[in-house]
Amino acid sequence: MRLLCLATLALAGCSTVPEPVASTNGIIDAHRHAFEQGMPGDTAAQTTERMDAHGIGISAIHFATRETYEEWGRGYEDRFLKGVSFPCWRDGSGEWFACQWDGAAYPDLEWLRDEAEAGRLTHLGELGFVYAGTHPADPEMMPYWDFAAEFDLPVMVHVNRGPPPDGGMRARGCCPNFDSDMGHPDLLRPILERHPDLRIVLQHFGFPPMPMFDNIGYVEESFALLHDYPNVMVDMTAFQSVPFVSAEQHAAVVRRMQEEGLLDRLLFGTDGWPEAEIIARYRAMDFLSDSEKRAIFHDNAQRIFPTRN
Repeated sequence: MRLLCLATLALAGCSTVPEPVASTNGIIDAHRHAFEQGMPGDTAAQTTERMDAHGIGISAIHFATRETYEEWGRGYEDRFLKGVSFPCWRDGSGEWFACQWDGAAYPDLEWLRDEAEAGRLTHLGELGFVYAGTHPADPEMMPYWDFAAEFDLPVMVHVNRGPPPDGGMRARGCCPNFDSDMGHPDLLRPILERHPDLRIVLQHFGFPPMPMFDNIGYVEESFALLHDYPNVMVDMTAFQSVPFVSAEQHAAVVRRMQEEGLLDRLLFGTDGWPEAEIIARYRAMDFLSDSEKRAIFHDNAQRIFPTRN
């Protein structure tokens, strides 16, 4: 898996190799969403304005329906990388909630194959196993892991035990089958044993044990996965933004990544949180060199996303 500008990557199964996207010197945001069905979110034009205001050149968008995947961002194709979020779930009334693929929990694989071969699909994710209460190695998931490996697509996975039901970050009516245990990073080990070269991004990395997460944290398990599998990467969305996590706590985890030689695995992402505050936090980390900051803001992401037309 390479990002938008590595010309050396050939997508397996494709009859032609897409031309690489022109590189950008701007920040690459590896974690954004396009919402519908009453969920908060910006239009593509509004999102682009926000990106421009903060020096973000490209954002990876995680779509939750086929309609938004196909329509959102039309006219701004050079600014967005397109991925698909699943497994989807039904709310307490039995209706699909902000996530469904033509009335199903999973997108159609043949359609995904067409999108990958055309160079439009650049990643899978966000995969929300905690929301759906689904194990990452569920038999229904296995063809999607195989597909990602075949096309060398990075897979963005929601890890950790949140968001909690009463913390203001889980949407109202969401997820009657929510299962915090499905956010354990060790559940990804069977997938990585099956596909050791697969690039998996652990989203929401870094949260320590906290009462809102049942005093359970997966920091050590996540670091172990990083050391065991050189293709595993992370973003620190929410941890770097939420009011109850200080800049000092955020910096301590980044410093540990530096000390353990893992800074080439850290991606910048916002998850829709205010961009300026996150960027300012990283820029204020005086223990990071300029090249290390550039890696976090841009170069690490540039390595992992595939080329496309």
